[in-house]
Amino acid sequence: MVAKLIDVSSISGLSIHECGREVCIPNKIFSFDEKDYYLVHYVVDGAGTLHLNGRDYNLKRGDMFFFAPHEKPVYHPSPTNPWTYIWVGFSGDVAEEILKLSGINKENAIYTDKDKTLIPFFEQVYKYYSEAGALDLRALGIFYVILGSLEAREDEFSKLPLPLRKVQAGVEYIENNFQHKVSVQDIADNVGITPNYLSAIFVEHLGLSPKQYLTNLKMEKAIDLLLNNNDPIKDIAKAVGYDNALHFSGEFKKHTGQSPSIYREERR
Repeated sequence: MVAKLIDVSSISGLSIHECGREVCIPNKIFSFDEKDYYLVHYVVDGAGTLHLNGRDYNLKRGDMFFFAPHEKPVYHPSPTNPWTYIWVGFSGDVAEEILKLSGINKENAIYTDKDKTLIPFFEQVYKYYSEAGALDLRALGIFYVILGSLEAREDEFSKLPLPLRKVQAGVEYIENNFQHKVSVQDIADNVGITPNYLSAIFVEHLGLSPKQYLTNLKMEKAIDLLLNNNDPIKDIAKAVGYDNALHFSGEFKKHTGQSPSIYREERR
């Protein structure tokens, strides 16, 4: 049985304007032309960097990034592990409301699908869009499911006790900004509480202070970069938020017991 194609632009609340899949080559810098609708990219493999609103985000498999209408972001794949992503351009009252309820906006444009459960859904949207030659009802329905999952997860988040919500919000801020100079004050300001209270609830729920969590994450990212590319130590230091390579090397040795260069040499 052949699926009947319909004009999805007539469906109230949600329209899809484009959908594509790209396997990127290393170092390809890309910038979308200005659109009058939303765009979402889902990283299905590899890694890359997004430059948006004056900030850099290092993204990987399972990460989604959203652009509001009329934004002109710039992004590029990792030189050693270039990403593959699926993108969807969409608009509509339902879409706007779901993004608002999910906390996705210009200042919080990154969403991590930690369990990677949405990958097959994005693949299906792309498959149906490509096969039909025009978007059919199946692809639209699946994209509704994707957006609905964002709203459902935000609803689950809202049911958590307030201190735990603040911890989760702090963790997400750290994960999205570890490559910058981030202070405990910055994290606390973003979450909307005092630094002392932030530290207390981090220790209570995670067993680590915000500074320890941030440093551990920086070191994990640095180890990944050391073992998976040939960048100089000073470049890796900058990639995880250290302007001074000596400071980075000192922190790295405290964390691993070895300097970055020796750590790399012994494990490659």
